[in-house]
Amino acid sequence: LSDTLGAFLAGVLLAETKYRHQIEADIAPFRGLLLGLFFITVGFGIDISLMTGNFLIICFLLFTLLFIKTTIITALCRGFGINFSNSQRTGLILS
Repeated sequence: LSDTLGAFLAGVLLAETKYRHQIEADIAPFRGLLLGLFFITVGFGIDISLMTGNFLIICFLLFTLLFIKTTIITALCRGFGINFSNSQRTGLILS
């Protein structure tokens, strides 16, 4: 069991106790710091050489995902009776 998973499980277990509100109050001043630390550790885990080596594939997958999301959201907006230009604009913004 990794340290990270252990800390997550401990947090989940403590969140279900009667001390939940006290724990939230104690951690509140450090929330921003812990959130920043989380994103820094995730950022360090990114393999830049893998991303640069597969740049075209990543770009293709990114644009394909955005196209699919835009199409679905636009179709849903049209289904709710919104005109096409506003539906398309909403799809682009939300994707």
